[in-house]
Amino acid sequence: MFDCCAPITAVPVVQALLLIVFVGICIYVKKKRDDQSRLGKFLADYEALKPARFSYADIKRITGQFKHILGEGAHGTVFKGKLSSEVQVAVKVLNNNDRKDFINEVGTMGKIHHINGVRLLGFCAEGLHCALVYDFFLNGSL
Repeated sequence: MFDCCAPITAVPVVQALLLIVFVGICIYVKKKRDDQSRLGKFLADYEALKPARFSYADIKRITGQFKHILGEGAHGTVFKGKLSSEVQVAVKVLNNNDRKDFINEVGTMGKIHHINGVRLLGFCAEGLHCALVYDFFLNGSL
């Protein structure tokens, strides 16, 4: 009645099921690791997007020693810079020492969070040096 070969045929089925479970666990772990990586990247980017206070040395480093000028105006010069390898910024270095204008711009722009508007990422107020760090938009669009 019982065939001595029957248990041997069940072994490949068990092995296949174990292989499927193992592959499923590997995919699940990889997905969780990728999700954690994305979350860490998002939090690092978000940290870079909160208005922060920079030192003048930070501003010089961010702009590459004020190498790439985007434009000039009555209140200062705007330079292109990088907060990280992926976050590009525009840094407005104010050329007058009017602290009232600086405070007003930081106060106003620091509160604006709109998808179609430029966002203040940070500022520098160190000695005579005042600078504002904004999102960088290609083609000069705001």
